[in-house]
Amino acid sequence: MEILNKEVVEATKKKFSEELEESVSLVFFTQESSWLVLPEHLMGQEYLFCKETKQLLEEVSSFSDKLTLTTYDFVSETHKCKQ
Repeated sequence: MEILNKEVVEATKKKFSEELEESVSLVFFTQESSWLVLPEHLMGQEYLFCKETKQLLEEVSSFSDKLTLTTYDFVSETHKCKQ
């Protein structure tokens, strides 16, 4: 199921094609939800909307070849997130 409706998708694609001149790199730091919840993973409950945010970013990044999305899990890819 897509988050954005057809009108928003078409308007955004048009805007990107007309005005996006340079490549844009989107970097998303997330935490995959798990059935096992450990106390140190509850700090601020960072994962609350990660699934929806990731889906939205995937949709938007598909609107133009000039957009790239890189996703890092800040639990399993801690070393990359610290860079």
